[in-house]
Amino acid sequence: MGLGLSDYTQLFRNFCPPKPSFLPEDYPSLAGKVVIVTGGNSGVGFEAVKLLGAAGAKVYIFSRNEANMLQAIEDAKKAVKNIDVHFVKVDLSDLTTIKPAAEAFLARESRLDLVIHNAGVMSPPKGSTSAQGYELQLGTNVIGPFALQKLLTPVMYETVEKFSTANESRIVWVTSSGHALFSPKHGVNLDNLNDLTAGEMTNYGQSKAGMVITAAQWAKQNPKEASKIVTISVDPGNLETNLLRHLSLFARKLSPYILFPAINGAYSELFAALSPTITTANNGGYIIPWGRVGRIRGDVAESANNEIGEKFYKYLEDETAKYL
Repeated sequence: MGLGLSDYTQLFRNFCPPKPSFLPEDYPSLAGKVVIVTGGNSGVGFEAVKLLGAAGAKVYIFSRNEANMLQAIEDAKKAVKNIDVHFVKVDLSDLTTIKPAAEAFLARESRLDLVIHNAGVMSPPKGSTSAQGYELQLGTNVIGPFALQKLLTPVMYETVEKFSTANESRIVWVTSSGHALFSPKHGVNLDNLNDLTAGEMTNYGQSKAGMVITAAQWAKQNPKEASKIVTISVDPGNLETNLLRHLSLFARKLSPYILFPAINGAYSELFAALSPTITTANNGGYIIPWGRVGRIRGDVAESANNEIGEKFYKYLEDETAKYL
């Protein structure tokens, strides 16, 4: 891991970022557009769902808990007048659920403008695994979203072509400053990606570096689509959400004093998703709180654009192929 002075400065500023400058009143009309937010039933994802719905989008929440999704939809309808919000059940930690979820969506929609890969898990009990035996954070935070995006990319490109929405169609890969703080050298350990013996935070950092790398490699591996679709990673910020549920009691007691409300994280995500200043020229880039172009840790940025990133992307393709 190689943190430079600029990395430390950026990490420090995450505890006191400038006020958001791209707010709901700045959002373009999303009338007629269709968006997906994974993990949109709580926390940052739920705040993003409400903001997108208020801007006129038809919003699909992809999540694994149907009861929680139904409650989220009810709450969203109370909060936002005439919001058009739906759900699709999927468990990103179980690859067998992803194709059925994509098929369920595609049976209802022939348009897709935006995907926010927001769902994730942080620091679960050591040794936790996905349904297919991957370290849980790797499986949920990277492998699952990769598989889902693979199935959704064709309809996104068809949407761009049909409606001439280049630069407006976007894939937002949610990462965190954990990629800089906790990931191994080069971001990912290609010699042992699925290391169940590594520390929980090391594996968390690797999963978030994996999202940064995937955002960049998606553009390189899909040049036709990436000429019109933005692919970008975003650190929502240091936030008070249920992502922290697996942390120690001390960490959870401390969190209200150093963390921000979930809505701030939604501002970060929607800057990446909607700001007109972001285009395909920013593909592979990294957004930081509460909507600014940031710096990826140096060695991770290199991996995102060299053979390490290519090998990581190939790993994701190989691991998901039989489920797609």
